[in-house]
Amino acid sequence: MKIYCFPGLGADKRMYDYLFSHGNWDAEVLEFRKPAMSESMESYAKSYIDQIDTSHPFAFIGTSLGGMIAVELSKVCEPKRVVLISSLKTKAEIPILIKSQRYLPLYKMLKGKNYKKFNSVFGKLYGHSGKNNLKNLIMEMGENTDDELIEWAVREVINWDNEYVPENLMQIHGDKDILFPPSNIDSKELVKGGSHIMVLTHSSQIYKAIDSFLSN
Repeated sequence: MKIYCFPGLGADKRMYDYLFSHGNWDAEVLEFRKPAMSESMESYAKSYIDQIDTSHPFAFIGTSLGGMIAVELSKVCEPKRVVLISSLKTKAEIPILIKSQRYLPLYKMLKGKNYKKFNSVFGKLYGHSGKNNLKNLIMEMGENTDDELIEWAVREVINWDNEYVPENLMQIHGDKDILFPPSNIDSKELVKGGSHIMVLTHSSQIYKAIDSFLSN
């Protein structure tokens, strides 16, 4: 079964290199394109449909923002499986601190370059104990992310209004995820010690869980 993967904001196809190294999935990463600033997440997600071969069974894997895009795209096609990693499936799971920005939109004061600093923080956190390659990867992916894409994505996540839940969904979440706290997430498979970037740090455990889900 073909698997289409969507990376998280501040990342690219390299986000999945660790995950793919554990097996031989028939997988393709669909990377972000630059959106029109007036574009909705729903419209943005639908633009991927031409890259999906719907004539054969397929599945989606989405991480963080990529998971939300996978949910939106599932509304217009019929994936056999949908896997969310460190992501949200409905508006009810958006943390209150993020949701509050709808009413006090301080996020508009920040530019894409400001948000890139978060990647630098993640990179430095994982730059110890022999993980310099991971640090460099995180920081490089963040620096390569388009500023307007970041600003658009932040707005769309804050204002996401989705209530649709795809069938055959698996939601994998880290118990140490600070950005999207697991207490907000319903029906998740918890990864002990997993942070928001656990697809990089806990790839073996995540691969085994997904592979089992896709095989059933």
